[in-house]
Amino acid sequence: YYYTNKLTEKSDVYGFGMVLLELITGHRAILTLESRRVQILQWVTPKIMRGDVASIVDPRLQGQYKVNSIWKVVEIALTC
Repeated sequence: YYYTNKLTEKSDVYGFGMVLLELITGHRAILTLESRRVQILQWVTPKIMRGDVASIVDPRLQGQYKVNSIWKVVEIALTC
């Protein structure tokens, strides 16, 4: 939708994945890092690939989460 301005089933599925990442990280789908706009997927992917899921979790959770549960949600989000 972001590029085409058309809603489709695929854009709904993609959007659901982005919402899951927003819930985990506490960030919006487009975030500003070092004065540039970055899509949340670009920000989380390298961290996930390194196996560093803890670095993407919203710090407001204060460690009150199960790492396996976060991995499951990330897996679902990236499948979308």
